[in-house]
Amino acid sequence: MTIKKLSTLLVITLFSFTNKPEVKNCYISYQGSVALTITPFYRVSEAEAKPHKVPTSNGDVEVSLVDGYRIEYNNAKNHPFVALRAGLSDAKLYAADTANVIANLKYLNATTPNMETKDLIQLNYNSYKIYGISSSIIEKSKRSLGNFVIFPGNNTILYLDFANLSPDQRTCETIADYKTLRNAFFGNYTMHLKNCTDK
Repeated sequence: MTIKKLSTLLVITLFSFTNKPEVKNCYISYQGSVALTITPFYRVSEAEAKPHKVPTSNGDVEVSLVDGYRIEYNNAKNHPFVALRAGLSDAKLYAADTANVIANLKYLNATTPNMETKDLIQLNYNSYKIYGISSSIIEKSKRSLGNFVIFPGNNTILYLDFANLSPDQRTCETIADYKTLRNAFFGNYTMHLKNCTDK
């Protein structure tokens, strides 16, 4: 291969790499608070960056994924209470993905016992709308206390999952305690998004 051809190939390769769609830094740069401290993030591999199926009342549907991160925030006992997943959709499928994620939440809410409301919870913090489902009780059999999503644009979906930890690991003993921690996280995280310029 000639030097000219090699240089051209190198330029094409670098151009392709730098133009690969990526999750914006704002969505993964929140550092936590006194109550919930950040842990090192995990970025999905190329093999993991592919569509995944979720159940709905009309059967399984796909949600695209071209890039993604997972970050956990530990409580005061140093156990992961919040899992933040930032997923980047295929630009052509973002509208369908958001509809499918909402349909999945509605299905989970309808088929899971002891949920807080019959319809999806809708919260507003710092001009960001948050949709989700939440448990009405804290019990051992539940893996999660709440599952929420934010659609901030930029072909991005933010998933916020709140873990139901064992009594020796958790810092919330009642649903009221959980909601206080949950809503404080929503407020702090969305304030970070509102003030962040890299989005």
